[in-house]
Amino acid sequence: MKDHPAIHLLKPLLSFIALSLAMRFFSFFPSVINHDESTYIVIADGLLKGKTYFADYIDTKPIGIFLLFAAFLKVFPSIFVLRVITALWVALTALALYSAKLRLGSDRQAALASGVIYIFLCSIFTFYGVAPNTELYYCLFTCTALWAVAGSGCTAAWLLAGLSLGLGFMLKYVVLFDAAALGLFLLWQQGQFKSGWGGFWVRALLMAAAMALPFTLVWAYYHYIGLADAFRFYTFEVMKNYPVSRSIGDYATFLADFFLRFLPVTAMFFYALFAAHTRRSTVVLALLWSAMVLAPVMITGRLFGHYFIQLMPAFALLAGEFFAAGRKKLPRWLEPVMHKRIGYPLLGVLILANIWLQKKDYFDKPDYPREIATWLRERLQPGEIVYAGNFHQITYYLLPQHSPTPYVHRSLLWEPHHIHALGIEEEKEWNRLIAQSPRFVLYQGRWRENYFTAHVASNYREAQRFGKDIVVFEKKKE
Repeated sequence: MKDHPAIHLLKPLLSFIALSLAMRFFSFFPSVINHDESTYIVIADGLLKGKTYFADYIDTKPIGIFLLFAAFLKVFPSIFVLRVITALWVALTALALYSAKLRLGSDRQAALASGVIYIFLCSIFTFYGVAPNTELYYCLFTCTALWAVAGSGCTAAWLLAGLSLGLGFMLKYVVLFDAAALGLFLLWQQGQFKSGWGGFWVRALLMAAAMALPFTLVWAYYHYIGLADAFRFYTFEVMKNYPVSRSIGDYATFLADFFLRFLPVTAMFFYALFAAHTRRSTVVLALLWSAMVLAPVMITGRLFGHYFIQLMPAFALLAGEFFAAGRKKLPRWLEPVMHKRIGYPLLGVLILANIWLQKKDYFDKPDYPREIATWLRERLQPGEIVYAGNFHQITYYLLPQHSPTPYVHRSLLWEPHHIHALGIEEEKEWNRLIAQSPRFVLYQGRWRENYFTAHVASNYREAQRFGKDIVVFEKKKE
C-alpha cells in the first residue's frame, strides 16, 4: 500500500519549519524590527476595531496585507506570535518551492536545497527578509501558483494558480510581474508541445480571470461603501508619483550589493545556470522570473533591500540545482564540503552564527518602544492621547490607542516625497492633529522644522528622554 503523497511532504515541511524557527528565533522578541511591520499591526488592529482603510487609516499598500495581519491578530494578539507565524510562513513558502521544483522535474536533493537556500536568504539580514515585509507573505502565493501549474494541464490547477496570484496581488501589486513571468514561462512551455493551443488559451484566460477576482471584489466593496474615488486615487494615482530617476551606477551598486551579500548562493546560481545537468525549463523559468520581478524596481527607482525578497524564490529555485544528484564532479577543494560529515556540521555552524548575531541585534539591545509605552501608560489619564511623531508607530498598539492621524506610517507626514505623492494638505492635517490636543508627542533625532514642530516648541515641554535621541514632549499646563 502506497503512502499518501502528503506523507512525503511531511519530512521536508518539518525540516523547513525547524530551520526557519531556528534562523529567525531572536527576531521574535523586539517590538520593532522595521516600521513597515508596525504599520501593518496598527492598521490591522484598527480594522478589527471598526476603522476603514483608505478613510480612517491611509497607506500606500493594498488592503490585503492589513486584512492578513487582522486575521492573525484576531486569533493571536501578540507581536511575538506574529513573528512565529512569519517564520512558519517562510517555511511554507520553502515547501511550495520544493514541491514546485519536484513537479518541474528536479530531484529531491536539489528541491530540498532550494527550500533551505530560500530560508537562509530571507533569514539573515534585517532589511532583506528578517523584518516582516509584504514580500515575505506574497512569495507564498507566487510559489503556490507555480506549484499548481508546474507540469499540469488541469484547468482546476490553473484556476488555483490564478486565485493564488490574485491574493498575492492584493498584498502588493508588483505580483503582476510574477504573474507575467509565470505566464511567459507557460507560453514558452506550450511552445515546446507545438499543439493544443486552443486548450492553452482557455486555461490562460480562466487563470487571468481568477487572478482578477480578489481585486474586483475589493473594488466593488469600496464602491458599495461610497469610497470608490478614494480607492481609485490610492490604487492608481498615488503610484504615479513615486518613481524617482537613478543613474546606471545606482542600479549597478544595488544589484552588486545583493549578489555580493549572498555570494555563496550567487556562485551556486551561476554554476547551475550553465551546468549541463540543469533542465532547460528550470533555467528559462529562473531567468524569466528574476528579470520580471526586478523590472518594477528598476522602473520606479525605489532601491530598497527588501525588494530583493521577491527575487529570492527564483534565485533559490536555480541555485538549488548546485546540489542535484546528477551534477558533474566539483573542484577537488570544494568536493569535501559536499559530504555529510563536513557539510552538515558546517551548516550547523552557519545556523548558530546567525542565531548569535540575531541575539546581539534584536534581543540584547534596549526595546525603547516598549519602555516608552510603559512610561506613558503610567501617566496617561482616560481620554488623553499620544502622537508618536516621527518615532515608532507601534507605540499606538503597545499603549493601546488609535493613531490620531490617518497617516499611520511615521514617514508619510514627515518626508516631503510622501506628502507630495499622497497629495496631503500638510497644514490642514497638522491643524487637525493639533485640534486633538495630544498630551504627549514623541520625536526622535534632530528637529525637521515644519508647522507642527513650531507648535510643539511653543506649547510643549521636554518631559523625558530615552536613549540618545528620543524625546517625550508633554503639553504645558494652561
